Amino acid sequence: MSAPNYFFGYDRTLPAPFHMVSKRITGVASEYAPASSAPYSTLSAPMLKAFLAYCKMERETGCGGVGLGDKGYVAEYKSSISNQYHLVCYNNKTGKVQAVVYDASLSNGTSYKGGKDGHDCAAIFLAMIPTFMNDREFMKMFEEFEKEYSSDFADMDESVKTAAVLCDNIYRLIQGDKVPLDGNNCAAPTKISVANIDAGVYAPKVIDAGEFLFFAEMAKTGAAKIVPGIPHEEFVGMYRFSDRELSKAEKAAIPVLPDWYVIPKEAKNICLHAKKTTTKNKPMRNFLLRGPAGTGKTEMAKAIAAGVHLPYVKYTCSANTEIYDFTGQTVPINADTDIEIPSYDDIGFDPIGSYKQLTGIDKEDATPDDCLEVVKKLVTCSETRYEYTETDFLKALKYGWVCEIQEPTVIMQPGVLVGLNSLLEQGGMITLPNGEVIRRHPDCIIIVTTNVTYEGCRGLNQSVVDRMNLVKDIMLPDGPVMLERAMKVTEFEDTAMAQNMVNVVISMIDYCKHQGIDDGEVGIRSLIDWMLSTEVTDDPYGSAMDTVVAKATTDENDRLSLIENCLAPVFPPKITR
Repeated sequence: MSAPNYFFGYDRTLPAPFHMVSKRITGVASEYAPASSAPYSTLSAPMLKAFLAYCKMERETGCGGVGLGDKGYVAEYKSSISNQYHLVCYNNKTGKVQAVVYDASLSNGTSYKGGKDGHDCAAIFLAMIPTFMNDREFMKMFEEFEKEYSSDFADMDESVKTAAVLCDNIYRLIQGDKVPLDGNNCAAPTKISVANIDAGVYAPKVIDAGEFLFFAEMAKTGAAKIVPGIPHEEFVGMYRFSDRELSKAEKAAIPVLPDWYVIPKEAKNICLHAKKTTTKNKPMRNFLLRGPAGTGKTEMAKAIAAGVHLPYVKYTCSANTEIYDFTGQTVPINADTDIEIPSYDDIGFDPIGSYKQLTGIDKEDATPDDCLEVVKKLVTCSETRYEYTETDFLKALKYGWVCEIQEPTVIMQPGVLVGLNSLLEQGGMITLPNGEVIRRHPDCIIIVTTNVTYEGCRGLNQSVVDRMNLVKDIMLPDGPVMLERAMKVTEFEDTAMAQNMVNVVISMIDYCKHQGIDDGEVGIRSLIDWMLSTEVTDDPYGSAMDTVVAKATTDENDRLSLIENCLAPVFPPKITR
């Protein structure tokens, strides 16, 4: 379990203000050093960086944090590289380390490699400090180091001795297996996934020092800490990747974000990918947002359009959606013929009957393509004039807009979206029944939003998912974000009552999940309705019955259980005389 010497960073440059002193300090050592040899200690660069970072966290904001979560001790360490953080989880029972190099500007992570040819492991030592504090000598000397830090190391000679004992103490604790550490694991720690970071898997429940920006910080009371949202003025229009001049109508179709809207980091991340890859051979233009109802997927799609400064349109799918619903219909614009053009739904549902309607010929093996070929000839050859009515989806492809495709998983025919695969490719094209060829505009962004928990939803076809450049799982916001968003939307003024409402909604979500109650929905929409109704009735219990409990389930017994376990303990019913 011990670690190789290069792990301790003895070959690295010491951080200021220790960069001017010798690394080997004679005459001082840890009490765990062998008594048979003359005492000396070696200053470790990553250990000193961890000590300094910890002290700074206790006095300043925005420089990282150290705490304890369900997975072990966690730390966020600000790298010297802009927007880069080293995130570490240390298990003090097994000595195993998990880590990731997290890029805050891209919201993605790369592998952390510790040791001689990798990172200096300061972040790992930082996560281990609470464990070292269990050692009497370390705790005593670290308290001294903190005092010297506060005095700006006025007596540098004494500060060097204190630091030397601390470094030697850690070395002896690890090499003597008094503090577990898997040295080989530290050279290539298990990578922490961004999905688990976003889901709060490493959320600290007790904070030792500093504050957390990426691990979902939990205060010692258990209340979540709010991480400020992205200011609108730093997002809207800041990720435009095209310098083409938009028409007046197009500018009017760019979403205006309401003041209450909290811009999620996923929206910024998608906008950044769209902009940064514009000069590539295959720019990223297809994105999938999936998650439970009420997580703000459609609002996020609008935010993305605002961020890249492009018009926004949407198409909402239904069980009967056909590919023709995406591409438009041909309609006659004068009455020079008695032939009535069947709708695309009719053609898809009854191609044999539609073919006879168009030609007067019985063709038992007629297909939708046969019918469309006839329509094409009528459009191009008949004296009757026809007009092709474009859908918003087709306009987005043609003119380079943002188009949201909502709930495609409810479509009964599994091949409908597959039929659009060519248009999901960069430079994809489609020939319309009127003979016009539509090629996908390079600026066009397709955002697919879906809720796989809705009844009737199916999984997206794998070929469609494969054409999505980024797939974002959008989860329900945490308590503080729900509170902020709901209060801004409703202008609800009673903060204490609103907080209790949020707690009830969260407890109902958890209760439904653990009890298998899945025939309804509880989320932020229910919370907003509850607040609005309470302002009317001045009865939070009564309003909750109609806005939250009634939506959660149709089963009477389950509703009674939700009332008894979640609602009534916080908002008891009013007693009427």
